[in-house]
Amino acid sequence: MLVSLISTLSSCRSVETVDLDEGVYRETVVGYLPDPPEAPVLPELHWTYQAGLYCLSEEDVDLFIEFKVQTLPDFTNDYGVWLQQLEVVLQAIAN
Repeated sequence: MLVSLISTLSSCRSVETVDLDEGVYRETVVGYLPDPPEAPVLPELHWTYQAGLYCLSEEDVDLFIEFKVQTLPDFTNDYGVWLQQLEVVLQAIAN
């Protein structure tokens, strides 16, 4: 039994080869390119001009802070992941 196990593990296996000249490999790999994340849109803020200063309402300030604290970091993270995925695909195409 040990002999059959060793012969099975060490036996040759066929692997399908891809003709790189036809571009099938490249097309397949390019098909794995992820879509880039959508850039966030700054919420519409309503500015007022009072006593020589531009002002925002409390609700608009909350919208801006949420955009800066939550939306932008989420986008930055998603963009970083996308760049890593893109790098993997580009390396596969180069090889």
